[in-house]
Amino acid sequence: MAAVTPLERDVLALNVAKTITITSKSAAFGADAQGGDYKVLFLFANAANTDATVTIAAGDGPAGGGQDLQFTATKSATTAIVVDSGYFKNYAGDYKNCYKVTPSAALSVSIIELPQ
Repeated sequence: MAAVTPLERDVLALNVAKTITITSKSAAFGADAQGGDYKVLFLFANAANTDATVTIAAGDGPAGGGQDLQFTATKSATTAIVVDSGYFKNYAGDYKNCYKVTPSAALSVSIIELPQ
């Protein structure tokens, strides 16, 4: 398998409005893991009538190797999470410099880097 093309993040600045990118994802994807550690917000909007499960795979770095993170993207709602980059960032392989994210159903996804 070739390296994945990551879903890029939108970088926000203090006191500056910005239109964010929203992308529909229904299968595993890489989310850009370069930039501000501990400042990356994931938004998962679920317009369906059923809940979806989202899995963020444990990374392969020195702090990774633990368990995958799994949570519910509630039906008809938007779920937000900020992850520990040390646990979930990949440093090699197909998902290098990415977080590997797998939704169980189609979700609208935004990856946002908050101001430092």
